[in-house]
Amino acid sequence: MIRLQMSVCYLTNLGGGNNNSAIAEREHSAQIFIVPHARTLRNAREQVRLMVIDGFSVPRIRRYLNAWLTWWVKTSQSWRYQTVLSQFIHTCKDSRIAEIAMELLLTKYCGTGHPVRLTAGLDFLATV
Repeated sequence: MIRLQMSVCYLTNLGGGNNNSAIAEREHSAQIFIVPHARTLRNAREQVRLMVIDGFSVPRIRRYLNAWLTWWVKTSQSWRYQTVLSQFIHTCKDSRIAEIAMELLLTKYCGTGHPVRLTAGLDFLATV
């Protein structure tokens, strides 16, 4: 998140300066929506692809992918787990990697009652 800070000092009725209100107003009004960079998704896909080639078990690959997603969601503070995972799935060209990610999506959200959607695009299944 980019924080805008102003150097303007607003005077209160009593004559004192109050910078805190000006900064707080600008932070709330200037929310910026950030999406994952293509390189971020590509690096994760490459790591999962290498794990598949090296013969890692599917549960271990899912744990890695879950840890990767959790880290990015916590770090960015504006991304949602399901959104980043669906973007990852949408950008996969290897059906095995996409299948592992879809299994993670289904196991994460099917039991919770949340609707499961591929928000990045529903045309992935047509291409597999």
